Amino acid sequence: MRIAVSRKITASTGEKPVNEYTECLKSAQAHHARRNERIGLVLGFVGVLVFSLTLPATRPAVRHHDYVFVGLGRSVVAGSLAGATLLLTRAPLPGRHQFKQLLLTAGGVVIGFPALSSWAMSRAPATHGAIVVGLIPLATALFGALLGHERPTRGFWIASATGSALVISCALHEGSGRLRWEDAALLGAVIAGAFGYAQGARLTREIGGWQTISWALVISFPALVFPVYEAAKSCDFDA
Repeated sequence: MRIAVSRKITASTGEKPVNEYTECLKSAQAHHARRNERIGLVLGFVGVLVFSLTLPATRPAVRHHDYVFVGLGRSVVAGSLAGATLLLTRAPLPGRHQFKQLLLTAGGVVIGFPALSSWAMSRAPATHGAIVVGLIPLATALFGALLGHERPTRGFWIASATGSALVISCALHEGSGRLRWEDAALLGAVIAGAFGYAQGARLTREIGGWQTISWALVISFPALVFPVYEAAKSCDFDA
């Protein structure tokens, strides 16, 4: 279609063919944007679905193994796979500025959230943890607005604030009107995870989505190997 319109432009100096080409280009761009948005929503839904299994899977694991091994050990495994993927795809090395952002991302989603949530799950039921972790969408939106100057809709803020109020109410109800240490750890995990997500989201615009989390895992790998190895010594693998 673009070729046909271009021929019209070269055959005539009138204004109409140029307008037709411009409208066609705008329509194609709008269609591409809507398609990307639909794909993003589907991938986001799948991501949330998979993420919802995190705490239920962590709870039985920390009954038999050290929380450090459970929380950070998975990052070591993921870091190994991420490093191999980056090598196979010959992904370019991140720049100095990107490296700093990757460190912040890794601190939140590779180290902070897994470690804190695993510790909390060794002391609280998964259902309670899932309630508190429900604050992540609001916290991520707050960090996104602060770091990326994003502007969620008013409806989003209202829905998030309402949901967060319910989350805090449930946490207080289960804790007999007071917050417990595991609640503090879960809130810390929420803050760490939300900050890491928002920081990583900014970086995905420069180096891509899977590259961002892969590099964050690889950068964290050297700092995780020793504590995971030490924690593994106290684990009961026969349980």
